[in-house]
Amino acid sequence: MLLNNQEVKDALFNCSKINETTGCIEWFRCLDSYGYGRKNYKGVIWPAHRLSYEVSIGPIGELCVCHKCDNPKCINPEHLFLGTKKDNNLDCIKKDRHMHSLLSEQVHAIRADTRGREAIAKDYNINPRNVSYIKNGKLWGHLESPLVFMHKQGKCFGALNGSTKLTEDDVKAIRKSKREQVILSRQYGVHPSTIMAIKRHKTWKHITEEGVSS
Repeated sequence: MLLNNQEVKDALFNCSKINETTGCIEWFRCLDSYGYGRKNYKGVIWPAHRLSYEVSIGPIGELCVCHKCDNPKCINPEHLFLGTKKDNNLDCIKKDRHMHSLLSEQVHAIRADTRGREAIAKDYNINPRNVSYIKNGKLWGHLESPLVFMHKQGKCFGALNGSTKLTEDDVKAIRKSKREQVILSRQYGVHPSTIMAIKRHKTWKHITEEGVSS
């Protein structure tokens, strides 16, 4: 029985500290790739926030433990509530206000970006979990990969596609430029993420230093 187990409570709170500004009790030991605390209790690895809920409030069953504060490191029982997996996903999307302002070209750039989701999320100021949802099509599922879409529509790549803002000469110039992404994005009228994708050869892959690849 975990409820009100003082030994477990002490073990949890000895591995965390209070954020005086937010009231969060933040786990400072081992974190998983999602930023949640991990706690070994009797040979079982628990998400720290789930263990905190179980010992402070009661059994969880098959439900998710969600954060009111949207801070994955927080184990403060007062900041936690139960919900289904669907509730948890919707809560994540609802709180991620910046995600709703993404442009379609940004979504394409996110899907093409091979970096870790934490780094991508920081660039776009969105929740890392939503990066995963965008990549696997759970979010913005109506947007196909640009290459797939153009293939289905019988469209051409690059400058031959009339809807593009950039020419092949622009792409070459962007790749050679030493200027910051923000400055280049203003110069060419595109988002900084588009500049980054071009420089990393994630888009316009058919353009090489010598010209157009076959």
